[in-house]
Amino acid sequence: MDCVRTLFVTPAYPPFPGGGERYVRSLAVELARRGHSVTAVTSTAHTEKAFWKGSPEPNPVLENQDGIALIRCPVRPFPGGRTGLMAWRKLMVLL
Repeated sequence: MDCVRTLFVTPAYPPFPGGGERYVRSLAVELARRGHSVTAVTSTAHTEKAFWKGSPEPNPVLENQDGIALIRCPVRPFPGGRTGLMAWRKLMVLL
């Protein structure tokens, strides 16, 4: 079987807690185990708070976990913090 190149783009990836994050990691690990080339592009967020406070890393972080190339991109602080983020989400729903 030919090697398949797969790219996952996800807002968060373990160690960020969450079902979607664990699911993407499981898929990526299984594809890598079968010999496929897997890259995941995600954020540096390790907690939900990082999505409105930002992350301390100023540059992308490159990692390799279980044969998966991880590119973790920094998160900029959201204007207005958590309150601003919640207002933005509500506005998107209303529109």
